[in-house]
Amino acid sequence: MRVFNQNTFEPWPLEDKSVQAIITSPPYWGLRKYDIPDIEIGGWRGQHGLEPDYKMFIEHTLLWASEAYRVLKDDGILFINLGDTYGGSCQGWDNKNDKNRYSWSQGKEDYIPPPQAKFKKGSKLLIPHRVAIALIDEGWYLRSDIVWHKLNGMPESVKNRFIKRHESIFMFTKSPKYHFDLDAVRVPYAPSSLGRTERGYTKSGVPGAASPDGRAIKCRSYKVNPKGANPGDVWAFPASNSVDTEHYAMYPEEMVDRMIKSSTRPGDVVLDPFCGSGTTLRAAEKLNRKGLGIDLGYEDVQAKRLCNIQKEMVY
Repeated sequence: MRVFNQNTFEPWPLEDKSVQAIITSPPYWGLRKYDIPDIEIGGWRGQHGLEPDYKMFIEHTLLWASEAYRVLKDDGILFINLGDTYGGSCQGWDNKNDKNRYSWSQGKEDYIPPPQAKFKKGSKLLIPHRVAIALIDEGWYLRSDIVWHKLNGMPESVKNRFIKRHESIFMFTKSPKYHFDLDAVRVPYAPSSLGRTERGYTKSGVPGAASPDGRAIKCRSYKVNPKGANPGDVWAFPASNSVDTEHYAMYPEEMVDRMIKSSTRPGDVVLDPFCGSGTTLRAAEKLNRKGLGIDLGYEDVQAKRLCNIQKEMVY
């Protein structure tokens, strides 16, 4: 396990086609300033995620994604978790009392509106899907558009729409053929599914149905895999409690387990180029994979969370 303390937009210190899976949650556009230094990206200086326009955000995403393409094995998988935002939103931009939020409004004379202000207020911007389409255009294969159903999503005071309870996870590959271990992540069947195997169903789905001439239609059995069901593309997991880490964008380790088990074998390399608090690396090490990360900050958080892995595994 190792974390490279560097800018993600610099060349990654990894060999070509040396990583089996890349699992990451990069900064969401226009939502938060993180406790890391500003960097220069293509002549613009700031933090990835705080670009003044979503098109620049996508351009910068394609820059680090090109490095991901280089280091990923031909049969590897890239998982990207991204959240969305609304036009006119000031999420994360105005609270001067929270060091993890970007204080744009130091005073009326120097107020700078958030980038979402350029769009119609209240209109969802579909930033994750704009990114996904751009990556498809760059040659990536989008194999799954996974919905993360956040069981304990953040409360919202809105009264004119439904509150947000999901984020996107995109599963990309470099080719149509890749390593994918479905058996490693199968889940128990629902009782209703098991009941169908006992009764048997006709092609119409109705037990014991008859043909137009009155003859009974032979029932066919609903076969199930003894290892369990395909978990599908809607994943219900609670967001992680990050109070003790001072990192406010942690996805749940149990969800990362599913990504790692399905895309890698024991001993494989798993990379998170925005490793933050180190959740991906923790999950990789617990599953006997080699975890690698890239990040400019949060060394104290990473050390705190990653040094306890052995103790957790023993006890």
